[in-house]
Amino acid sequence: MNEIHVGMIGVGNMGGAITRRLLEMGAKVTVCDRNAEVLSALEQEGAALAATPRDVADQCPIVIACLSSPEASIDVAVGEGGVAHGKAVEVYIETSTIGRAPIELIAKRLQAQGIGLIDCPISGGVRRARESLR
Repeated sequence: MNEIHVGMIGVGNMGGAITRRLLEMGAKVTVCDRNAEVLSALEQEGAALAATPRDVADQCPIVIACLSSPEASIDVAVGEGGVAHGKAVEVYIETSTIGRAPIELIAKRLQAQGIGLIDCPISGGVRRARESLR
């Protein structure tokens, strides 16, 4: 795999599995999460750390979010310190299952900043995330 730089916001069970697969594939991955313990483990596995979603978006052209609620997704994407304010981000991939109204709000605000959106809720659970892309 050619080296790509991907940001991953939300690295719990599912996001952590996706991050590990990206690292295994040779991607450079910068991660952000509220849980310092999971961040520390991923740093030891080769991920770089970022303090805020905007910090991720300042470094990565591709940012993936895997979050627990529509409110978290909106805040991470377009909130005050969100991805929409980043300097490097070109594509934002929302993997959370958040419903139509929140994703339309996110899409409209990202589009105003010239950022593309892929609405890609995932299924199959953690095991499938670990196995995918093989």
